[in-house]
Amino acid sequence: MYVLSNRIGNYGAGAIMHTEILEKIGNILESDFFILPSSIHELVITPDFGNLSQQELEEMVAEINTTQVEPEEIFSNYVSFYDNTQHLLLPEKPEQKWSEIPDMLGENLGYLPAPD
Repeated sequence: MYVLSNRIGNYGAGAIMHTEILEKIGNILESDFFILPSSIHELVITPDFGNLSQQELEEMVAEINTTQVEPEEIFSNYVSFYDNTQHLLLPEKPEQKWSEIPDMLGENLGYLPAPD
């Protein structure tokens, strides 16, 4: 696990909004990763090794927020997922990788008609 914040250590959780930072983390880790909101001051980054589900991580975050974080410093109880291949920040880990969906659909993939 890695901690992400800013140089002064205040309101560092805002780093979740910087796509270039998330891409850089993905390049360093060379994998997808989860973003756990530790507080308004920092985020915890953990590579997706497949050993913990997003629900388990959210339960950990909720427990820590309840017992260790001052109420005014709680950022969220929800864990986000970063798809390093597609460079997408998602509210949850998809069951299927976005890049695999067109392969699954095969000939059935097409465009919707434009409205008149």
